[in-house]
Amino acid sequence: MTLTADTQATPVFKDSRGRTFTPPTGMDDPRLLLAAYRLMPDGMVWRRLFPSRPDQARQARELVRCMLRGHDRAEDAEAVMSELVNAAVAHASGSPFFSSFIAEVQRFGTHGETLRVTVYHCGPTGIPTYRQRHSSISRRPIPGTADERCLLVIHALADAVGYWDAPPGTQTYPMSAEFTAPT
Repeated sequence: MTLTADTQATPVFKDSRGRTFTPPTGMDDPRLLLAAYRLMPDGMVWRRLFPSRPDQARQARELVRCMLRGHDRAEDAEAVMSELVNAAVAHASGSPFFSSFIAEVQRFGTHGETLRVTVYHCGPTGIPTYRQRHSSISRRPIPGTADERCLLVIHALADAVGYWDAPPGTQTYPMSAEFTAPT
């Protein structure tokens, strides 16, 4: 192979077994992401604690945007995260103490094609805790839920929505949404 000024050689190396390989070309190389999924077969999860204030929706959207960059459904997940944060903040509005929520972004599947965004309201005690809450999955809005506009947006964009299983007589609220990339 003759190299001219117009062509650039892609470095090719041989491993200890004599197999040739091309090293990653940068952070955008899809092979790096696929390798990360092979290391974490149950998926990758990112969590961050936020104070329950309306201005934190922007910060939560930035978390989603950063973690899901390049995914076909990232914009949908970002919009839904904002609505989930608004629901959690509204749910915490009567708390006499500092209250918080945890935003969680999960990417899983063979090639990271499935996404889940979740917002955990940390409770009325003022002490942030994380625990997996029991939730029910619904493909349609559940009647008697806190904010109808929020529900319309979430159900229009997400493939499935998880609701907090509230005790009888207590109003439920959405807490997670799942997205699958088109095949």
